[in-house]
Amino acid sequence: MVAFYFLLITSFWAGYKIFTKRNVSKEIKSMLIYAMAASTWYNFNHNPHMVLYLCNLTALIAIYLTFKFDQRLFNVFFFFVWSGDLFTLLIIDNPVAPSLDLDPLFWLAFYFKHVGPILLVMDLIRNQKYFIEKHAYKHAMIFMLSYVSIMYVYDVAFDQNILDLQEATLDIEKAFGPWPNYVFANITIGLLWFWAIDLIGKKLKVIQN
Repeated sequence: MVAFYFLLITSFWAGYKIFTKRNVSKEIKSMLIYAMAASTWYNFNHNPHMVLYLCNLTALIAIYLTFKFDQRLFNVFFFFVWSGDLFTLLIIDNPVAPSLDLDPLFWLAFYFKHVGPILLVMDLIRNQKYFIEKHAYKHAMIFMLSYVSIMYVYDVAFDQNILDLQEATLDIEKAFGPWPNYVFANITIGLLWFWAIDLIGKKLKVIQN
């Protein structure tokens, strides 16, 4: 349980610093580097194909942004964070997460990998005054559809189930019916969620109109 409480305390402390307009980029960078190093080690020892999950790509983009800001990357990163990372944190008993009891350090890395990008987005927008460009939604949507298409081919070629494109593993997915019904339902929900992020972002003036 030490790892669990450490995650909570670290996340709340970083969140407090962000909302009191204190820069936390160094803390987030350290969090993400540890998360990627530990979770990559875990993946290679359990299933190397898991390194291709979108959350790993999002975390790598986050680390890059802590060293050098890039507006185009930030546009896409913003949508990935408020979809993939956020949804992953909301899944109870995530089937791809390491066990808290058996692998507490890797469990901590898994959740740092998803919390870190969210904190970084808030830090870049609130403290460093960056914004999302007007057409970011379209670019993020194209990138996401391209990624899903590539991962489906990869899953078939290597008998994997990245993004659950071969078999549903979550109850909410199974509720949409067998393959490919649940896959199309996931994609539709994802695109609608991207649209909602764009709408909310523009209302909050985080995304340019």
